[in-house]
Amino acid sequence: MEIRYSPATVETLDTLAPQIRRRILAKMRFSASAPDPLEFAEHLTDDPEAPYRFRIGKDWRVKFEIEGNGIAVKRIGRRDKVYG
Repeated sequence: MEIRYSPATVETLDTLAPQIRRRILAKMRFSASAPDPLEFAEHLTDDPEAPYRFRIGKDWRVKFEIEGNGIAVKRIGRRDKVYG
């Protein structure tokens, strides 16, 4: 599966510490290479723009949706700020 990042998520990735950025990108590559990436995701019931999220470690979340044959990353952030 292809991973597409929105311009806002690219900006967010650019501001993160290198080790956090590597963890997020590694998780995204791992999930995209799985036969069913949604196996590792949680469904979000109250967010129509990004109905799924991946958990990266204790503090980081990636909100996304499936578009065609790809994962469209909509938002990346700390768990206490990404849902607002």
